[in-house]
Amino acid sequence: MKVLLARPHDFVVTEMSAALRAIGVEPVTLERLDQLAGLRSVEFCGAVISLAASSSIGHSVSEVHAAVRRTWANKPLVLTGLSSLESTRKGLEAAFGGKTFSVFGPAEPSPHQPTAFLYLQKTELELHRERVLTALRQHLMLGSSSRLNAVR
Repeated sequence: MKVLLARPHDFVVTEMSAALRAIGVEPVTLERLDQLAGLRSVEFCGAVISLAASSSIGHSVSEVHAAVRRTWANKPLVLTGLSSLESTRKGLEAAFGGKTFSVFGPAEPSPHQPTAFLYLQKTELELHRERVLTALRQHLMLGSSSRLNAVR
């Protein structure tokens, strides 16, 4: 399985990629937003979008989110950043306006809905790696619990 690094940042490309590989997923880095059309036929289990102020892709979080949703309306999305979960929720409400969505952290169960974002704070990956890996597996829906244990 593959996951798209849709808004890459150093943290996403290095540490998040290692975490994704640890659960059996191969990260694919998007270099330009116009590449999305050519990736439609690739079977991705989800996408990762960095909330960092800058990204090598040169587009805002809302622009990348909109482009990913136009390409894959229902793929699970993972957001990464430095801010707390509560701060991120408030920031996304401002960025996405009236759109309906939910943001949950790795200690919360995945609602498995296309409007739900798993938010991973950088320090959480460092301090609670197993919890983050479990949350990634569940949100990206990588199989049953027996298969999940085999991936470890």
